[in-house]
Amino acid sequence: MSEEKKKNNPTLVELLEKYKDSSVVQEIEKNVRFSSSSLIPTTELKIHPLFDESNYDISNSPLCYSIEKNGVLFPIFAIVENTNRYVINGVKRFLIAKKLKIKEVPTIILNVEKDELFAYILQNEIQNGDNAFVKGTAFKTLITKYGYTEKDICLITNQSHGQVNNLMRILSLPKEIKSSVVKGHLSYAQVRVLLGLSKEQQITLMHKFEDEDISVREAERIAGEFKKSSFYQNVQSTYERNGQTFQIKLNSPQKADEFEEIIKKFIANN
Repeated sequence: MSEEKKKNNPTLVELLEKYKDSSVVQEIEKNVRFSSSSLIPTTELKIHPLFDESNYDISNSPLCYSIEKNGVLFPIFAIVENTNRYVINGVKRFLIAKKLKIKEVPTIILNVEKDELFAYILQNEIQNGDNAFVKGTAFKTLITKYGYTEKDICLITNQSHGQVNNLMRILSLPKEIKSSVVKGHLSYAQVRVLLGLSKEQQITLMHKFEDEDISVREAERIAGEFKKSSFYQNVQSTYERNGQTFQIKLNSPQKADEFEEIIKKFIANN
């Protein structure tokens, strides 16, 4: 973390100790429960850098019809940072309102420290069950833009290093898979199975999820077969030593131990 962050804000341990009997989300929202909102022009608001508009499917959301008919009924939460007003809760409602060209939305401005703000955003995403790309984007941005570590994120979200890491790895999946997740066609459990496969294999398995409605267990079995076949098809090593060329190819899983022994002997004797 930066020196400025250490000096001006409480440490995460102190912050989480402060909220140990509830949560940052509960306490902040309890404190603003009776606060009045103001109508702020949508042109004067933008989503916080921890969010990415492409992670939301606003075209097919039932919220579109509701907001088009009734407007934004519940206030959006925002903060003021320098000259910017950033939306930190109600991002989807704000994006829909902007798309529908609604001129103003009810907004409550929160006054929170940076660590408290980030804890609020992350815990709220976990609590709301936001899609994997929403969470992964927030995690990645905290690390790359704000100097947080995976350990910090684990402390805030109460998730394991494996869970945090997987959510960030998901960001590298092909855009077709991201689109399917954002539209609600693929769950986190399903998309997690796709990690570690080639792009072609990922797309193939994605279609099996969508078209054949296979279980996660079945997908894990197929993914395992994909990984085995990829390994054995791709192990073709060529070595040159003293004018001689050695090439080793594998075409069956049974050759794995033999391959390893050949390589060990080759390295030892040459």
